[in-house]
Amino acid sequence: MRSRSSTTASLPAGQEAAVFDAAVKWFADLDEVADELYVSGSALHLSEPMVEGRGLGRTEAALPSYSLDLSLLSSSGGELYPLLSANARQQLRRAMWHFESNGPLQLSAAATTAEALAFFTELKTLHCASWERRGTRHSFSGEFFEPFHRLLIERSFAAGGTQLLRASAGSRVIGYLYNFRYGDRIYAYQSGFADSDRHERPGAVTHALAIRHAFQSGARIYDFMAGRNRLKESFSTQCEPMLWQVLQQPRLAFRLEHLGRRLKHAINARKLLSAVQQHDRASRRSRPAWSRFVN
Repeated sequence: MRSRSSTTASLPAGQEAAVFDAAVKWFADLDEVADELYVSGSALHLSEPMVEGRGLGRTEAALPSYSLDLSLLSSSGGELYPLLSANARQQLRRAMWHFESNGPLQLSAAATTAEALAFFTELKTLHCASWERRGTRHSFSGEFFEPFHRLLIERSFAAGGTQLLRASAGSRVIGYLYNFRYGDRIYAYQSGFADSDRHERPGAVTHALAIRHAFQSGARIYDFMAGRNRLKESFSTQCEPMLWQVLQQPRLAFRLEHLGRRLKHAINARKLLSAVQQHDRASRRSRPAWSRFVN
């Protein structure tokens, strides 16, 4: 069994490179104690001298991370409309008008730890139902997820580190958000939406209300975090890569694994090239004889 260590990117501003360098050196010196070091969700690409220069191997994957600069909403008082494309603006207005038929739109922030935990329970219900309708594994599938986040809310809510929001239209609840706050940055971490009707857009409306709330609370950035979807692309003003890097000790098993992966990629590339060439030859044979001389 492989032993693993992990670290994340919540580091003091301006000290990221130095802290990562110390962490990688520590891991490299472990030698036989640990096989892999996971550096998850970091905007910093670890340099070659830091990693390969110490004899370590590396695998890496990147995901886009989207965020919204809330200062750009100053002229609208936190309303998102001015930053949207004409199509996105029209869709958001239509979604809001639709929900307002149930009553005024309202965003409620949990005021106590007990209320935050109650919001989290309701979020879970909507979240699980939504993902199960799509036949997809959801965040609450893991046994560790819910107990960890309940404990996190209990320990951090009073200090403002976690935020639970409920969006409603009249008496109808349309969505919940579970966010983190660090300094002047809001991290939109988890959600649960009443999205059984595919023609409604509770996610867009809930986030639009939460963005206005974040602006009014003095936040500077509304961070959608890593992962691509249409809402993030429409509502964000910035996109940057977030990296998941796995550092590995110089083990024979890892070298064989990398060799196998490169061989697989080479075989797949060769098959693709062959298919394209065969399609091209078949296309030329199917063309009338006179057309071969036109170009």
